Amino acid sequence: MTWDAYPVERDGKPHWVSWDVDSFGRAPDRTRPVRLDVTVTFRAAQDDGLPGEEEYAALKELREAAARAIVSATDGFHVMRVTGGGRQVLTFYSPRQRGIFRKKSAKQLCEEGLAEVRAAVGDYSVHVASTEDEEWETYLEAFPSTDPTQWFADANELSRLGGLGLDLSEEAAVVHTLLLPNDEARESLRATATELGFEVLDAFDGELDPELPFALRVSRTEPQLDHHTVHRAVMSLQGPAIAAEGLHGGWVIPSFDGDDESE
Repeated sequence: MTWDAYPVERDGKPHWVSWDVDSFGRAPDRTRPVRLDVTVTFRAAQDDGLPGEEEYAALKELREAAARAIVSATDGFHVMRVTGGGRQVLTFYSPRQRGIFRKKSAKQLCEEGLAEVRAAVGDYSVHVASTEDEEWETYLEAFPSTDPTQWFADANELSRLGGLGLDLSEEAAVVHTLLLPNDEARESLRATATELGFEVLDAFDGELDPELPFALRVSRTEPQLDHHTVHRAVMSLQGPAIAAEGLHGGWVIPSFDGDDESE
């Protein structure tokens, strides 16, 4: 399983949403239409609603044991967790029932699977709720981007660059190419990019895309090259480009491999 996490604010408090990337390719799995939400209440949350270092370690041990037990008992998938507000919610998608002669509901199986885990961590409050969610709406709504294709493209490119030796924790200039249908759209994007803190490097007419021959190249130094930072920069330009009937044509890190653009 490959997990990704990102911060959000809810009710004025920081939360962390972690979700299983691999599950995106199979969502929704309609053979597992029941969403099981297992809520673990912290013993002593910090003022910001997150667990302290010591409790974080205990919660990690608890959630790993709970996930193993629930997946085994229900034949479900562990797809997401949300941490914050003094609690952690583990989310699974499961078949409605299981069993040959005496079928049991997903919630009943989940409770039975958790019994041994509860006994081992008796001082934690653990609550199970089950909901019909055949379309996996809760999981899909937690996806951290409105453009999954671009999200995965950015992730893959950063993984490639990291594998080649680029230090993704350091700041670097990221150069973006925008492709537009006419000069008016390009000038509009020039103004938008400048407002967003990008430096306009050049404007040129070319054959990168015959249907979008008016190109604009802009650059901005990002504090680090983590996935969410780079993807946010891409999306901040992609939206205005699409509104102008153009597109985001890719990005490069000139100081590292200026000849190879991401898709």
